[in-house]
Amino acid sequence: MALPTVTVSERLDPRARAAVARLLEAVAASRGRPALGEHVARLLARHDAGDAVAGFRVVTAVAPSDGVEAVAVAGPADGNGPGSVVEVAVAPAAEAHRADLETLVLDAVVATVVGSPGTAGPPVRLWAHDVGPADDEAAASCGFEVERTLLQLRAPLPAPLGARVRADLQIRPFRPGADEDAWVAVNNRAFTGHPEQGSWTRATLLEREREPWFDPDDLVLGELAGRLVGSCWTKVHREEDPPVGEIYAIGVDPDTHGTGVGRALVLAGLERMERSGLRTAMLYVDAANEPALRLYRSLGFRTVRVDRSYLREAGAPGETVIPRA
Repeated sequence: MALPTVTVSERLDPRARAAVARLLEAVAASRGRPALGEHVARLLARHDAGDAVAGFRVVTAVAPSDGVEAVAVAGPADGNGPGSVVEVAVAPAAEAHRADLETLVLDAVVATVVGSPGTAGPPVRLWAHDVGPADDEAAASCGFEVERTLLQLRAPLPAPLGARVRADLQIRPFRPGADEDAWVAVNNRAFTGHPEQGSWTRATLLEREREPWFDPDDLVLGELAGRLVGSCWTKVHREEDPPVGEIYAIGVDPDTHGTGVGRALVLAGLERMERSGLRTAMLYVDAANEPALRLYRSLGFRTVRVDRSYLREAGAPGETVIPRA
């Protein structure tokens, strides 16, 4: 294959932005899901709105006759861990050359984010969705190693709920303006050491509350004797036909592990979805989280997709430097 022209930009002009948008729309239509994950899509939306996003980069691979064949979007990890996060999308028409194109744009991302060969730059985390051998090959060729494997599970609703095991757990909806600090504290305890979920701040939560999909009734809190001990946050994917409910985040205070709080919160979230008229539930879970997988399997969830994160540690060998446009 003739190599496309690679361009690295901190700011896309309207023509380039329209070309990138067309590619992302084509990928979404081909795969039946958004082309980019939530965090990176939010970075791109901030760029489109005119916000200055420190560390933001868009890499495009443009073929002479076929237009944009691949795009990589990179930016600050923010509440998703240190360093940068990057995702790649390849045009459906260029799928046969997916590994080559991913390697091409990833090389450029690494060069601009990390610097010249031998530079001890920041860690870079690459997310790939619905992964295949081409993704593993491209990631490895650019110095990334597999960090986590994330499973998307789905189940029909109503689920086989069974009886709650914690009758003393008080369930109530989130109260904007009152519950933020307590929720952040419990969330960060629940996800200590987690690269995406374990370092949220009040500002991170408030940003989510401003999302058009946010509904405080979908963030179910669990209390024991008036103390917040966990939550089950659901959201609705209305872009799917029919809409699908997601257990977006579930966190339980470590002091209550193994006491049935987590199961009770999952059931509360699924009941919330069913009351909203949804007929399918989905969630993401780390493939290494065996206790959670046992719980979800017992409620009828089955694996439908595999996502993966790859990590390029700080100080890893640099790649070819491609100047920024």
